[in-house]
Amino acid sequence: MSAVSQAMLLAAKSVTPVAVVTKSSLADSGDLTTYNFAAMGLSTTGHNVAIFVGQGGSAVASSCTIDGAAGTKVVEATATNRNISMWIAAATGASSGIASITFGGAQSRAGCQTFGMTNAGSATATATGTANSGDPIVISLNIPANGSAISGTYSDGNVNFTWTNLTEFADLSIEGGNISMSSAYGNFSSVQTGLSIQADLDTAPGNQLMVAAAWGP
Repeated sequence: MSAVSQAMLLAAKSVTPVAVVTKSSLADSGDLTTYNFAAMGLSTTGHNVAIFVGQGGSAVASSCTIDGAAGTKVVEATATNRNISMWIAAATGASSGIASITFGGAQSRAGCQTFGMTNAGSATATATGTANSGDPIVISLNIPANGSAISGTYSDGNVNFTWTNLTEFADLSIEGGNISMSSAYGNFSSVQTGLSIQADLDTAPGNQLMVAAAWGP
């Protein structure tokens, strides 16, 4: 094999890993159907992922934009008058912007956490998962080599979360601890088969929800 052919083969095999690069968090206690979370940290390239929680109204999240770009719902978990959903949108080039979510009816309160993600081969997740109970609450997720995973969780009450097998971003207490959310992420060089993603609650007031998704290069 010639040196040129070897160089071409090596180039073809090289893969730029998916990476979660920016993160942001914000709560809102307004009684609204549409919430606009301003100045959320975003990736200027690739995609942005937003996790929203809502409590007090219809348990369906119907539409989303991230800095004006239309979001696609990745995964959602619901309970009576409670919701957590994950959305993805193409980056617009802005490093911050408004993440907007519309629910099927007015909520009493809501929260948002955003992640910037580069080098994903597609906006379509390679795997998703949901859970609707448990302490710890657990999702088993397959993650491709050089891929990334993002997960979010919801609970009633003022809760602190401890994550296993993903890196915690932040806990968010909403409207004086009426509800709480947390999120975590991971970048993986090797294949993860059935990775047990866990969020352990320091108290369990009820109505735990969890979502997770993975993307490959």
